[in-house]
Amino acid sequence: MKKLFNILVIGLVTFSAISCTTVDTGHEAAIISYGGQTDMSETLPEGIHWGLSYLWNHTEEYGVREQTYTYEVTLNDKNV
Repeated sequence: MKKLFNILVIGLVTFSAISCTTVDTGHEAAIISYGGQTDMSETLPEGIHWGLSYLWNHTEEYGVREQTYTYEVTLNDKNV
């Protein structure tokens, strides 16, 4: 009986570990279904997400951080 309980616990822990997905900080993730259809109406915010559908669905991360660029421009001006 104890052996069966150990097998069930190990199976539950393994199932929980493989049925989750993580999204890195500063990113969101789009859910891509098994057939290749991307559903952008619902995206995953950063963090850990559990769900049975993550066993067959794929998530693709994209960055949502604000990125600042500094441009240096030299212009031909008669006042310079």
